[in-house]
Amino acid sequence: MGLLDELRQETEAAKAREETDKQRHERLVDIYDTEVNPKIEMLYTFLKELEEHLNYLKPEIFVGYDIPGYGRLENMKQGKYAMEKGRREILKKVPFKFTCSEFGPLTYEVEGKEKLSHVMDELQQAGIRYSCKKNRGGNDEVVGAIMEIEPSIPVSIVFEGVLETSGITMTITNFEDIMWTTTYLKPEFITDNFLDELGKYIMRKESNFLRQDLSEDNKGHIREMVDEANRQREQEIRLAEEREYEEMLKQKQNSLIERIKKVKNPFAKN
Repeated sequence: MGLLDELRQETEAAKAREETDKQRHERLVDIYDTEVNPKIEMLYTFLKELEEHLNYLKPEIFVGYDIPGYGRLENMKQGKYAMEKGRREILKKVPFKFTCSEFGPLTYEVEGKEKLSHVMDELQQAGIRYSCKKNRGGNDEVVGAIMEIEPSIPVSIVFEGVLETSGITMTITNFEDIMWTTTYLKPEFITDNFLDELGKYIMRKESNFLRQDLSEDNKGHIREMVDEANRQREQEIRLAEEREYEEMLKQKQNSLIERIKKVKNPFAKN
């Protein structure tokens, strides 16, 4: 077989693979448009009306949260519901957001370098605004800090269509506590009853939301997502520790330079 014959076969094989991929993508788009997107629109319509009612009625809903480094903070009021729809052709998202907050800043002290690093990491992950005045001990090493936070917890429930799996992911952030969970839903799981239970869940009423038995497929997707979340979490913690170590070295270097400047040059003329 000559060189051109080999190249001709490789080209034909590559074109066949491209055609197969194209057909598969077209099938996924068709399934998404006919099965997934109607459920996305259904979720959007329900949550948009729920947002309007809640912002008008302003029901008294209070909840407690464990604030990193501080402890339990009760009677945080839920409100400021916000609904927006991303561009369908790009995001395919339905985000529903609100806050749980208390009036005025919260100030407290965190002792210990490792604990401080952990607290700062948790606050950042939770999206809680804070300022930090670090305390330093011998060798200018960080031994703690005075934290001042804005006691406002951003909460979100985001639904997103997934083309490759012909399903919907639901990511809930900071609802039960400072944490997030992702659940994979098949389109047929989104029903009027699901929406009703979702509304009760958001209003902190008794509901069966998320208590239904999940299929093995759903459980498999969830396990994969949890594993990926754990990997991301470990990487974030590692990066935070590296940043803290670099900051400590920088502080020591600056301190050494200042001490050197203060030493009188023995050869200088008086």
